[in-house]
Amino acid sequence: NEAMSQNYTVIDDLIKKHASGYAIRPFLWAIIAQESGGIIDANSLKRAKGLMQFMPKTAIEYGLKDRLDPEQSLIAGVKLLNKLHVKHGDRIDYILAEYNCGPLGLKRAIEKSGQEKPDLIKYKNFLPEETQNYIDGVVAKLIVYSQRLDDEDALAMFQPSYQKPAAVAAKEQADKSTPDLKKKKKPAKTYVADA
Repeated sequence: NEAMSQNYTVIDDLIKKHASGYAIRPFLWAIIAQESGGIIDANSLKRAKGLMQFMPKTAIEYGLKDRLDPEQSLIAGVKLLNKLHVKHGDRIDYILAEYNCGPLGLKRAIEKSGQEKPDLIKYKNFLPEETQNYIDGVVAKLIVYSQRLDDEDALAMFQPSYQKPAAVAAKEQADKSTPDLKKKKKPAKTYVADA
């Protein structure tokens, strides 16, 4: 979209500055594309504003004074995602669901499922329709941004039951024990904001 193209450098520089880790970059791009379409001063009908589309109450909770300031919005968004990552581990379905519909919406969906920890990508019908569409949109955008940013690891983030095939795991283990000086080492994946 046009806003994403126009604001690409600004947004990408902010992501690089405030989000440590490699795999988070396409993840943040996917969320930004879904939330605001890269429109820095985006406003929703539900009163969410800015790049990461914060509601007033959540903005206060994360120290976001100006929701339309892209740097403040991104920092607050990374802080929120970090909190959700700590809470839910690698359950990206839960992280996205709670980011979109809040903790009560996620709790209701889990209760409706009758399961202790349902796979909300596979069984998303327990979520509000808006959240179902949100998760689908972020997943689709993650595929695009992972390819554009050449990050194959990011796609695995969306598979709650993801396990690498034994051959891949064995190859990675062999690669770790055989140093390749030509390969650049990727930093650890984390959601921590450098605030």
